[in-house]
Amino acid sequence: MELPACTGLMRRILKHPRLMHHHRLIALVVAANLVLLRCVHDMTPQTLAIVAQANFMLAVVVRQHHVINFLYWLATRAPTTWPLKLRWTLAKVYHFGGVHVGAAVSGTLW
Repeated sequence: MELPACTGLMRRILKHPRLMHHHRLIALVVAANLVLLRCVHDMTPQTLAIVAQANFMLAVVVRQHHVINFLYWLATRAPTTWPLKLRWTLAKVYHFGGVHVGAAVSGTLW
């Protein structure tokens, strides 16, 4: 019996439990906030308040039932003719909590 082929290094790294989709979404939201921090030159208290409120709004909105239902509806609209890898990635929609956590943490840090 032959052993299966070894998986690539990147695939093994991305399959690590600490790098699951939920954590990647947290990192993506925090990274977007860091980019925003770097790009905004005029950091007045009003600007800080708006960015913090926008993060809190995202954290709340992403947990609303209508938004969740829309995300699931959108993820299940992929035709079966699309590649399985893409449909498998769309099926990870249940990790949307990472956006919630990332936005809440970023809003708190602002």
